[in-house]
Amino acid sequence: MGPQHYSHPHTKEWAAKVASFDGYVFVTPEYNHSTSGVLKNAIDFLYTEWNNKAAGFVSYGATGGTRAVEHLRLIMAELQVADVRHQVALSLFTDFGGDGDLVPDAHHGPTLTGMLDEVIAWADALATLRAPIDGHGEVTGNRETATEAPLVTIEGRRPSLGSNAAEASGAVTGFVEELQAGLDSSDADVYDRHFATDLSWCSPYGQTLAGFAHLSAAHRSLMASATAPPSRYEVVQVLAPPGVALAHVRRQALPPDDPAGFSEMALYALIEHDGQWWLAAGQNTPVTDKPS
Repeated sequence: MGPQHYSHPHTKEWAAKVASFDGYVFVTPEYNHSTSGVLKNAIDFLYTEWNNKAAGFVSYGATGGTRAVEHLRLIMAELQVADVRHQVALSLFTDFGGDGDLVPDAHHGPTLTGMLDEVIAWADALATLRAPIDGHGEVTGNRETATEAPLVTIEGRRPSLGSNAAEASGAVTGFVEELQAGLDSSDADVYDRHFATDLSWCSPYGQTLAGFAHLSAAHRSLMASATAPPSRYEVVQVLAPPGVALAHVRRQALPPDDPAGFSEMALYALIEHDGQWWLAAGQNTPVTDKPS
């Protein structure tokens, strides 16, 4: 986020500090059923720097400052901040000594731990929504007087999903080798060895089949007739989010120029379950000459 786009040095410094955190814990007194004017003013100086962050609260007052926190929760909603449920509410009568020193009761400990755990969890969960944003206008104490900040482009939030490529690529290679072995030997059991029970399948001709039983019967019939022309499977590329492998696999007719041959491009989705990768879905598209 770009504090350099503010005009005043103190605003730039404050914006940089706020932007550097993924979550916050607000400590607030309660004044007239709300938070302090100083805190409200500090919050209002910024906007985009708060977006898609997480927040927890520690409040203090005659009734624990809970009404100040309720007001802050409304403000956090406008700032696109996820505020957590647990909050620490300190009483002026039981949590402070006679000289004003903080002496919190022991029961606040578990509440504080729960609140911090929730802030961390939400801050992590919102990480993919946070992105650098610049070009916003100067805020002079009230968001209504600021120039509208530009929208975050989708490119700024677009994640990279390929986190376990090595493991998934190995799984896809093994799966494709089984397909090849089953095709070469006309053995449907080998071909379908790691097809999941509830898989979804679309044939090269647009026919859809749901469930292993239906697809296995079709493959057994096809293999028994031995009508499938010879072809070779080739892994083209693999995308590997955690626990998933999405693979483009080319099936090339042999020989490639055989007019009676059959080639297709498949998209296979494999899911890891209890240490084994299973086919969850397959989309098969015949390869034909591009129309002139």
